Amino acid sequence: TDFYVDAGIATTETRNTNHTGKTTWEYGEPVSPFSGYYLSCRTQYVILASDLQKTGFIAGNFNSIGLFVLSNYTSDYYENFTIKMAQTSATDLSGGFLSPSFTTVWGATDYYVNSGDNTFTFSSGFTWDGTSNIVVQMCFDNTSSYYPWEAYVRSINMPYQASYQSFSDYDDQC
Repeated sequence: TDFYVDAGIATTETRNTNHTGKTTWEYGEPVSPFSGYYLSCRTQYVILASDLQKTGFIAGNFNSIGLFVLSNYTSDYYENFTIKMAQTSATDLSGGFLSPSFTTVWGATDYYVNSGDNTFTFSSGFTWDGTSNIVVQMCFDNTSSYYPWEAYVRSINMPYQASYQSFSDYDDQC
């Protein structure tokens, strides 16, 4: 099963940053796993089972996940880009990051962002039980000390906090 993150989960505009301690991103951009103003970034998304079920998903394997990049302001790559997934009973990220037992499904590898569709075919599948919510974690750590700038992904507002993000110039967020 292939799933596009923009197909029904998305973001509030809440971010957390270890660097400044702010919890609201002033500029209004949606949360993007390609936040390249810092050397390292971790983003989590919660996908409710009810949202998956409404779009026709049934229990089984996920083979890929996609992001639709609306605006790409970088030609550089994101080092050690990693995607992990887990099942969870959590219904939002209002309490911050979740810490379930994650399965690494993609990476860590250097990744160049494309405008438009960005599909990540999993190196190992992720099996969904059909009833649990899913948490997707994406992160990168630019160890070579360069900033790849931003790439904004398609998102919609949800009635719950569907995303949470942390970034830092000093600590590995992966």
